[in-house]
Amino acid sequence: MISALLPLAVTTSTSLVSRRMV
Repeated sequence: MISALLPLAVTTSTSLVSRRMV
């Protein structure tokens, strides 16, 4: 379960960082 949620969390974090940079 954690293995499947890990990529999702990384994607969400990247999206938030991208928005802040923009």
